Amino acid sequence: MQIIVSTHSPYILEQLPQEARVLLVPGNQGTNVIYGASVEFAMSRMDDLVHPEMAVYVEDRESEIWLREMLVANDAKAPLVDRIDICPVGPANVVKTMGSLGKEGRLPTKKNLAVLDGDKEQSPGCIVLPGNSAPEVVVYEQLKAKNWAHLPERVGIGAGTLFADLDDIMTDPNHHNWNKKTG
Repeated sequence: MQIIVSTHSPYILEQLPQEARVLLVPGNQGTNVIYGASVEFAMSRMDDLVHPEMAVYVEDRESEIWLREMLVANDAKAPLVDRIDICPVGPANVVKTMGSLGKEGRLPTKKNLAVLDGDKEQSPGCIVLPGNSAPEVVVYEQLKAKNWAHLPERVGIGAGTLFADLDDIMTDPNHHNWNKKTG
């Protein structure tokens, strides 16, 4: 016996095994058929709301931006941005707590990941951003090592003035101020 149900209800979709879910998505050359779509992915395609498949916990808004930009810079990973919810939750100890709770299955979202800045140690349920420092320090130092990668042309400011200002900004011991000062 085969039963076919058409629904936009996440409650019904959640009750179906993954192999029983078929999502029909309009495309340029007709309808695309996607077998085994997650409930969150299906719901995100059927309405105007985002239904993330995973919650990703980071320290602050800056970490959220860094992570999002790292994903969209990679063509293969860019589509992930629409499938996750990046949530700034507070200092590293809170990120570690969220990572631990997620690993233990104690959070409402089924899939969770916590992302610590590169200057933090690995922790259960967490991954660490590349580099051995805060993201701002890693990015600024790498850009400086590449002679600011055509930055003067991009922003329309003379190299001498721009480089002097950036060197000055990087002397601020609070790397969280660097982006604001650069702006």
